[in-house]
Amino acid sequence: AMGPRANASWTLSPTLVAVRALGKGYILTSIIWAAMVVYIVERKFGSAALWAFIASLLSSCGLVHGEVVFLPWNAEGGSFHWELVGGYALTAAFLLFTELVQRFKTQLTGAKDMEMDASCSDSFSEVDNAERV
Repeated sequence: AMGPRANASWTLSPTLVAVRALGKGYILTSIIWAAMVVYIVERKFGSAALWAFIASLLSSCGLVHGEVVFLPWNAEGGSFHWELVGGYALTAAFLLFTELVQRFKTQLTGAKDMEMDASCSDSFSEVDNAERV
């Protein structure tokens, strides 16, 4: 029988391999993920993409999700290491694409949105004035 602390027990399932990888360097991982979430909520997708790219770089040398620090071209442990790097890189690419779409959309509809914001604020001020009387 295999104990839960044995290294072989963690390689039985891909899910367990992922859980173990998340546990390695969890302090840096939580900081990076929290930064990405904050920037996504604030719709600053370019900054979130930068953090995802940083996570990809840190993951490529084992600072996050690795048991030891190594050079990317000397990575041990099979393809899972590169799957994490690729996942962060794809996340960065998606967030960068989202930032570009957001900027392009703002350029196309910027004048209309400003007019709409001005008309909405005027109508709200009229309602406020009517309530005060």
